[in-house]
Amino acid sequence: MEHFFGYRSEPVFSWLEEEVPAKSSAFVSYTQHQLNVAPAFVERGRRHMLSERMRREKQKHNYMRLHSLLPSGTKRDKHSIILTAVQEVEQLKKWRQELERQKSAMNKMLGARESSSEGSEMEEAKIRINVARPSSAVDSMLEVLKCLKQTGSNIRLIQSRFLPQQFSAVLGIETKVGAAEVEKAVHRTLFQVEKNFRYKRVEPSYTNGSRSFHSGS
Repeated sequence: MEHFFGYRSEPVFSWLEEEVPAKSSAFVSYTQHQLNVAPAFVERGRRHMLSERMRREKQKHNYMRLHSLLPSGTKRDKHSIILTAVQEVEQLKKWRQELERQKSAMNKMLGARESSSEGSEMEEAKIRINVARPSSAVDSMLEVLKCLKQTGSNIRLIQSRFLPQQFSAVLGIETKVGAAEVEKAVHRTLFQVEKNFRYKRVEPSYTNGSRSFHSGS
């Protein structure tokens, strides 16, 4: 009995010796996945921001190009640029229709004069027109055509270029009066057109006994 009770066995706690599993938690893989996705999300946001910035810069550049083609004094905000551009396009359409009407009328007149002026001596010439910063290029052109009609000149060629800052044209004519005289008459007409338009833009007004000037437009 003493031998039996004297025997002491060492306790074995096997649960302390169990191996720790490779993945101690089911959330480890989820956490690692989130850490891997975050940089990609940031990169996409950065690319979107750069793309949006480039788009705005391009849009701003296009607005500035359009503004440079509009009349001087046009405001630089988007609304004013678009509104003025629409008005200019509508005005150009009207001018084009008027020029086509004038061209048709001139062709009919030329056809009638050709039949009546056969056998008479005609001098051929080219008249060059160049007006810087014209008040109204189309009105200038129409007045020149009227001037040529009054001098009895036949128009054979019209090459014109309309720009906001310049109006130029080459007119091929046949005339009995003389090319030099016709050219002088044309330049006098252009000078008078510009003078009339500038006078209309600045008109005197009287307020409280004082004289001031304001734009007619």
